[in-house]
Amino acid sequence: MIQGLEVCEYLGATQMVIHSPYITWDYHNLDNFAGRKAYQNVLDNTHATMDAAVKRAEDLG
Repeated sequence: MIQGLEVCEYLGATQMVIHSPYITWDYHNLDNFAGRKAYQNVLDNTHATMDAAVKRAEDLG
């Protein structure tokens, strides 16, 4: 994602599309796990993956 942001910066692009971390499997299966931990795991993994890219995007404006 950082590399994609660098390309956007080079091209002068103001937006970059990323897609939801939820997949069809999640839609059909996350409710099969006890509690809401499965949903929290998706959010935690998304933050772990995206935090640096989001910070870089913020720095780019």
